[in-house]
Amino acid sequence: MSRYSIAGKEPGYQIDLGYDNPLQTFFAQVWGPVEESDDEEEPEPVVWVGTTPQEIKSIADLETAIAAYGTLTPALRVQLYEDLVAAPGSSQLQRAMWQWMGSEV
Repeated sequence: MSRYSIAGKEPGYQIDLGYDNPLQTFFAQVWGPVEESDDEEEPEPVVWVGTTPQEIKSIADLETAIAAYGTLTPALRVQLYEDLVAAPGSSQLQRAMWQWMGSEV
């Protein structure tokens, strides 16, 4: 799995994204500004995509999913493509896991 962090368009926003080979999907988490509070709850991402098998199959789809919060640089697009190409194809075990999770293979 690859993982990169980029700054969002607005101050205080961060986007974590990459390629998850076990799920064979690109993913992204958009984190908003951290608000001060008395409780110790973990912050929730504003956007979280790429959590199911083959949910986001292309870099273009990933860009669309985060477009309101940030953009990918050309260098990051190239790196994500290289991550995708370097990842091995789905194994029989991965396909069995997806079926167990109720996802189409």
